[in-house]
Amino acid sequence: MFKFQSALIGLALLGSAFTAQQWHAQNSLISETRTFHNSHQKQLSQLVQRQPPLLAYIPTYYKDVQPILDKNCVSCHIEGGIAPFSLFHPKEAVEYAREAQFAVQKKKMPPWMPGGESPKFKDETKLTDDEIAVIANWAWAGAPLGKTTDAKPRVLPTQQNSKPDVVMDIGKAFVPNPELTDEYRCFVVDPKLESERFITGYNIIPSNKKIVHHVVIFTVEPQMVPELKKLEATADGRGGYECFGGPGLPIRLSAGASNMGFSIMGNWVPGSKGGIQYPKNTGISLKPGTVLVLQVHYNLLAGKGSDRTVAHLNLADTTEKTTGLRGSIFMSPVEIACPSGISSDPNNTCSREAAYKAVEPYQGAELTNTLRNGLLLTYCQSKPQHNNGISTTQCNFPVNADRNILLVQGHMHLLGQSIKLELNPDNPKTRKVILEIPNWDFHWQSGYWLENPIPISKGDTVRITCTWNNTPENQPIQNGKQLEPRYTVWGETTRDEMCLAGYTALPRN
Repeated sequence: MFKFQSALIGLALLGSAFTAQQWHAQNSLISETRTFHNSHQKQLSQLVQRQPPLLAYIPTYYKDVQPILDKNCVSCHIEGGIAPFSLFHPKEAVEYAREAQFAVQKKKMPPWMPGGESPKFKDETKLTDDEIAVIANWAWAGAPLGKTTDAKPRVLPTQQNSKPDVVMDIGKAFVPNPELTDEYRCFVVDPKLESERFITGYNIIPSNKKIVHHVVIFTVEPQMVPELKKLEATADGRGGYECFGGPGLPIRLSAGASNMGFSIMGNWVPGSKGGIQYPKNTGISLKPGTVLVLQVHYNLLAGKGSDRTVAHLNLADTTEKTTGLRGSIFMSPVEIACPSGISSDPNNTCSREAAYKAVEPYQGAELTNTLRNGLLLTYCQSKPQHNNGISTTQCNFPVNADRNILLVQGHMHLLGQSIKLELNPDNPKTRKVILEIPNWDFHWQSGYWLENPIPISKGDTVRITCTWNNTPENQPIQNGKQLEPRYTVWGETTRDEMCLAGYTALPRN
């Protein structure tokens, strides 16, 4: 095997006298090559003409690549999974080696959004630079299998079975609209509680993982239940009702603080390794009359069919003392200007007034007027920044109790570019990033459990910052045509936007 000097290991050798052909010729482990799928040829053509930074050895499937795929990829890329192809069997991995190279070098896969100054989270599904180099070199070399005797015992993620106290069932199998690529559906389930109970854990179990992209459980307080009944009454009769950014309920603001009457309890994403159990003797409080909403995102690129997702809930024994976990939600104004600026013509879609007129019919006059009149802008005391289609807002909130943050989550829509949640941002000695997502992707949002809880104290400050990309090339495509930029404000639908982040925390005595 050709030996590189250690200083060159991992460095790109473009332009050097040592070519990829020579590298191939001097390594006898390369025993297979593969052809490209025609459908992927155009996408891959630019990448495959460039060799990756070369390692001092050629990785093989059994020795080097299979453990990486098993740990990070095959929970989705498996027969019956949400991914469009499987990487479970050796022949499949070889067949899609260049697709895998493209995805990991571009850092499109595995999907893991936290980055920047984010703290360490549990169950992170992101590859190290060394792991990316292994996959890229393996694919570049022709995806050699190597020796079966080099294979390590396979340890694959599995969905743990749970013994629930309550089973939350959506009632009947739901069939997503086959004419759509994505459908967001909300299902109301009532635990019929007669007294306060604490949820100590949950397990979300889709019946058809090939089409379920993610699931979010919302708890909805009793005063909001009539609103849910209105949504169900006006639905199309297929089961549940249409929703997008949340459970479809109106948001009410008071002095800049959210008082929504609902909150996120938990979520499921492809590759989830089983149910969630909260720390011992803690749980999420459910008052009598509280109902749950299961929001299911169906993606039909990998298949079609029906699904009947259920959620298993574990409840604390009523004889045990349970400490309630606390949820906090933070929001920042949504004022997103067109690249050309803000039009003064109220009939122009790039005018602020036109944006608020557009959302009022489905958002209601109360919230629309509250936002239009600038209550949240006044509370946040932060003027939106606009720069040729890139808009940024931020807002500070005081911490009112001593707690330890366990779980954090952010939420934006399709124009979202980045989101950050910081603790004490203006104090260099105590500043800490709770969550930073530098490259937002609506379709891969999730909640993130901290490896080490973050302590916060009364008197601390939490800042949320959101940035959106409203440039022409970042607009969604509808009916095969890319839409034009427009002034965008807070709203529930696909073309509206949000800026939300929240955490679940344990009170600290």
